[in-house]
Amino acid sequence: MALISTPLDFTATGTGAATRPLTQVVDEFVLASNFAGYDENGEYTGTDSAAAIMAADAVARSRNRELVLTGQPRIKSKLVLNAPTRWRMHGQHFKPGFTGGGSYIVKDGSLHDAAIEITPNAYGTILDGVALVGYPGNIGDGFYVTGNYIRLFNCAVQGMGDDGLRIGSRIAPVPPQPANFYNANVCRVENFAAAHNGRDGISIDDASLEPSLDANAIELRAPFCYANGRHGLYLNRTILGNVITCPAMEANSGWGIYCDAGAYHNVIVGGDVEANTAGQIHENIPFANRFIEVLKQGAQYHNMLQNGSFTPTVSGTTAAGSGTYVLRRGFYSVIGKAVQFMAELEWSAHTGTGYMVVTGLPLPPNAFDANIPNFVPVDLVAAGFTLAAGAQMYARYNHNINTIQILNSVGGLLTQKPMTTTGTLNMKGMYIPNI
Repeated sequence: MALISTPLDFTATGTGAATRPLTQVVDEFVLASNFAGYDENGEYTGTDSAAAIMAADAVARSRNRELVLTGQPRIKSKLVLNAPTRWRMHGQHFKPGFTGGGSYIVKDGSLHDAAIEITPNAYGTILDGVALVGYPGNIGDGFYVTGNYIRLFNCAVQGMGDDGLRIGSRIAPVPPQPANFYNANVCRVENFAAAHNGRDGISIDDASLEPSLDANAIELRAPFCYANGRHGLYLNRTILGNVITCPAMEANSGWGIYCDAGAYHNVIVGGDVEANTAGQIHENIPFANRFIEVLKQGAQYHNMLQNGSFTPTVSGTTAAGSGTYVLRRGFYSVIGKAVQFMAELEWSAHTGTGYMVVTGLPLPPNAFDANIPNFVPVDLVAAGFTLAAGAQMYARYNHNINTIQILNSVGGLLTQKPMTTTGTLNMKGMYIPNI
């Protein structure tokens, strides 16, 4: 007697649930483990699962399904996502120094390239819970994003030869390809952890041909970068509307957060930056970015309400010379977009010649806005100078050259004060910096 095969049905629990063939229910996801060559134990067997993962991804995309990766598959070649896709890995993936607890992709030591590259053609790709662990000898990044509108949720990476996550192309596009082809914009990264990588934990740096086409409008939410070989978070060639909230940047070999010369208008809110070897926060262009309520080693860093000290210097305009100072100190505060300063100088001998000026103010001035006067008055109290009858001493700040001129006023005639060998100056004033 022949057996009669009857398809099994599945009915979900709850009012209004429909009955469907069980095969249809099981087929709602594409499992990479169902494809030839995929080895969940690849971390230990050494089997290369890269081809199987890409074959599974092609099927998942063609059927508009989510690709589920399980176990610890090993890859020996780069996984290139060249069309929109969605991946998920199960389990809790990451704790600094530990790799157990869930599924993760093992980057073989022989792989000298990025582990996963998400290209501009993969617009809208979502990776959820995808974790990467690099073996010794590997070179290149973990996640390498060169496309727009990419979403990384609950992902983790450790042990990469270079950056854990790189957003932005390492190379400029080759003509006739348009400059914005490699323009990584509008990416969102949430709960991303990067540790023990060879270079930066997270790097946002786009080598596009046009400055205005850098990696822009990117959101990082609660990134965690720990014990990376250079910086925790590196920003360069990224200038418009990037927001990083609640970053934890700890124990990196370089800086916790490093803003290079091409980083402008990035906003960092909250978080904790501490115990990094080179320092906590660095900006090549002072005040080009916004730090709001960021804790660094327990001290608040807020770049629109900042203060510090500077060393004022008295010089001659013909020959700067040098002085023997009894007292020399300065203090400044930045409130909004104005620098307010106080300075105190007393010298007992000086070799300078020409007119007297004070230099050494903390931030370069805005000399480009035509609405800002070239000269603004500085409050001055002076002692130790010989003056003509009825003469008064004044001071003014020069926005063009970042100096304070010391002036004589006699009978309504204003002239610059010649350099003197001794004197005392107490000053306070403000100017508009180039921020």
